[in-house]
Amino acid sequence: MTLEDAKQQIISKAKTLQEAESLMLEIDRAVGQLFKDSLEGIDPDLLRFVNEAKENLHDAESLGKILSGLRMEISNMPVLTVSVAFNLSRDDILDICNWVASNVKKRVLLDFEFDPEVVGGCILSFNGVRKDYSLNSLLEDLCAKRGIRKFIE
Repeated sequence: MTLEDAKQQIISKAKTLQEAESLMLEIDRAVGQLFKDSLEGIDPDLLRFVNEAKENLHDAESLGKILSGLRMEISNMPVLTVSVAFNLSRDDILDICNWVASNVKKRVLLDFEFDPEVVGGCILSFNGVRKDYSLNSLLEDLCAKRGIRKFIE
């Protein structure tokens, strides 16, 4: 496995913002342990990446820079926030992550938020743009188009 393959395998583990934060903490731990010559308890994919990098680099400082670069790449990934009215199960989160990975060309981290104000559907936020795909939005549009409020008032 090449160093780039190992790196992509690690990055692909971060599907949600929470997973990315955990992975970055793991990288920080690995960087802290580099100078101790002990990488016990480190994520197996991250350990594979470190070992692959060690074959190409012979000093801990250079390896630390590569790990810091990996961390930076993960921290710079764009975040798509998904607001829903209920707490999603782990299986639901995985299904949504897989759907996004299959249907969106850009690699993004998903951040799931619980919002009891959302009725049916979801609200998506990305790069400062918010799109409401909930039943609330649909009903608001319907009321506005049909003049229901004027009729009732």
